[in-house]
Amino acid sequence: MLSIVADMGVSGDMFLGALWDLGLVPEDDVLDSMQTLTRTSSAGLIQGERVVKAGVNAFHVHVDARETGWSSSWVEERIKSSCDSLLLEEGRDFALEAFMRLVDAEREVHGISPEDYPHLHEAGSPDTVVDMVGAGYFYEKSKIMDMEVVGGPVSLGGGRAKIAHGWVSVPAPATRKILEGYPCRTGPVDGELATPTGAAILRTLVTRTENDMTPFMEGRSGIGAGSLDFPHNSNVLRVFYTEDR
Repeated sequence: MLSIVADMGVSGDMFLGALWDLGLVPEDDVLDSMQTLTRTSSAGLIQGERVVKAGVNAFHVHVDARETGWSSSWVEERIKSSCDSLLLEEGRDFALEAFMRLVDAEREVHGISPEDYPHLHEAGSPDTVVDMVGAGYFYEKSKIMDMEVVGGPVSLGGGRAKIAHGWVSVPAPATRKILEGYPCRTGPVDGELATPTGAAILRTLVTRTENDMTPFMEGRSGIGAGSLDFPHNSNVLRVFYTEDR
């Protein structure tokens, strides 16, 4: 069983950091695969490092993006080619399902027709290739595909955030759309805690939700760091692995 505690939100880098830190895939295999993904994604150098978030030791995955402004269709092609180099069918299907969940949400909330699909913003980010393929990699190599995945309520943050379309209330429209029907809560700080990419990965992973995650916070753990820093709140995503309960 895999349990996901998102009391400081979700993002693509938080997921990769948490699943890498969980350690179900040998470190040498992860490093080799991230080098391959750096080459096939064309997104930029992928680096993982230990960081401290408000007193909590966590693992952060950073993409040194070489360029921005990719089209969504180009990102989709990079995801497919990277999956072909790294993954079997299960991981590839997961990565593409999560990506299309993001694309469909962006297209709907921004009123973009299928013909204008290449012009989506979040789905056109180089980081998105790494986030989706990386999630598919850990999904397959950690055997998450054979597990029940339990998710708790997602903290959304609050206030306003700047996206490609301008300033919006948190959560961003695409995030709100992806998380429809999923347990969420506002706070505990102002800022965009749940991103569209993180929400898309979460919804594709989780098979069951629980409002109280306390009984599931046991066993082997991984802690992934987000990019934002808050003085009194650890901006991390926690995952826990236990044998069948």
